[in-house]
Parts: sequence; structure tokens; C-alpha cells
Amino acid sequence: VYSTPKAMFLGAIASFLTMQPRRVCIVRGRAYEDFSGFKRSFFKLLDKVTFLLSTEVYFISNSLRDAYNKEFSGLNSQVVANGSSKGVDTSRFIPLSNKERAILRNDFGLSINSKVFCCVGRLCKDKGVSELQAIIEYFAENYFDVRFLIVGEAEDEFARNLLQSNYNNVIYISHVSNVEKVFQVSDVNVFLSHREGFGNVPIEAASCNILTIGYNVVGVQDSIKESITGYKVDKGDVAKVINLLEGFLKNETKNSLVQNNNRCR
Repeated sequence: VYSTPKAMFLGAIASFLTMQPRRVCIVRGRAYEDFSGFKRSFFKLLDKVTFLLSTEVYFISNSLRDAYNKEFSGLNSQVVANGSSKGVDTSRFIPLSNKERAILRNDFGLSINSKVFCCVGRLCKDKGVSELQAIIEYFAENYFDVRFLIVGEAEDEFARNLLQSNYNNVIYISHVSNVEKVFQVSDVNVFLSHREGFGNVPIEAASCNILTIGYNVVGVQDSIKESITGYKVDKGDVAKVINLLEGFLKNETKNSLVQNNNRCR
């Protein structure tokens, strides 16, 4: 069994040459999603070799499988159930009572009255950090009681530029071991990733009864149930993200989801 881009290619060749009778490839994403030209063609060739040498190919989401099927005709592949990368530990990712949230928010330096929008994951251009900065700036200028709780490692100049701007509505933590607490103190999860194999963050947030606003892209399409666990918008549509977040502040977005969210558990 082999997974991740490099391991897929090397594992397929090694297991084929050593005549393993069952060679299982698990595709967790497409690193070259936004590539073009020769670079994209080269990585597609590596995938083609991998698939030809594998006896079974599994994708972790239906939208990822569909994206590959458009470029690889006759690909024999499967998705287990509705897809998932690793599932959710529902003994950890649980909603809290208002009293429990108040205590936990104090640990994060958050007021119980503030509205908290969390952003969890790697901080880089591919994860939408440029759009996130524009959203933070808008709320910094127009709402004094909104806080952005950002958790993740800064990986490029776009992320470093955001963190060096020192916005007064941002709380930044590079790493946490108990990420469920981030969702439990938050009101909305903002997930602006440009590409995923399957979005773990939205389903973890949903398990904590927190809605997600994310882009309608491969992988994220599968992990947000429209109008039940969140909303999907076109990639790069910052205005729509802001509109939905403002709707939450006015109880327009929130009320349409809270009554439905328990259905996703």
C-alpha cells in the first residue's frame, strides 16, 4: 500500500519489480492541481506510470476521483464510502456548552462576547492566505468585536506578510496539539484552501457544530454539506465570503445552519 505523491511513484515501481501480487495505490491529492505546461505534463506522466503498475487505485474523495477521470480515460478506481482522509474522532471533536466555551475562550485570551472566526491549517498562497488577509482587513475596519484565531505554520512570503502586519483583530498560534479546542471556541471556520484531496478541517469543525465557509474546489466539495455544515463559494470570491460572515454576525447565516448541524453527526 502506498500513498502521497513521491511514495506512490516509488512504491508502485518497487512493488511491481519485486512482483508483489497486490499493489494498492491511495491517492490523497494532486500536488500539481494549479500547474500548467510541461511541469503539469511531467507530473501527470508520473501518475500514469503509478496507476499502470498498481492493481488497485483508491481516491479519498469523489471530486478528486472525478478530476482524475477527466484526464485519465479508462482509469479503474474506487472511493470508499463517501470518502475521507482519516475520519473524525467524535470523542474529541464535540460541541461545548456555553459555560464550557466561556472558560475555554479565557484560555485563548478571547472575550465571551467576541465573534471568533478560526482559520486552521498551513499558511501559504495555496491555502488562501492572500484572500484571508483581505478579509481580516475588512473586518478590522468595520467590526471591533470580531477576532480571527489563526493556527498553522507560515510557509511563504504571503503568510509572513500577513503575520507581520500585526492586525489587532488577529490571534496567531503556530501549533496546537489539541486542535479541537480551536473549533470549540470559534463561531465560524474559514477554510480558503485552493485544493485538497479531502478537507479534514471542515468535517472536524462540523463535528464541533461549527459551520465552515470554503471554496468550491476539489476535495472541499466533499467535506462541506451545503447549508447543513457550511457554505461553498467560488474560489477567490472574497466578497461572497465577507457577505456570508456578515450574515452570520446578523444571525442570517447562523440560524439557517444551527438547526441542521446535528444531522451531520
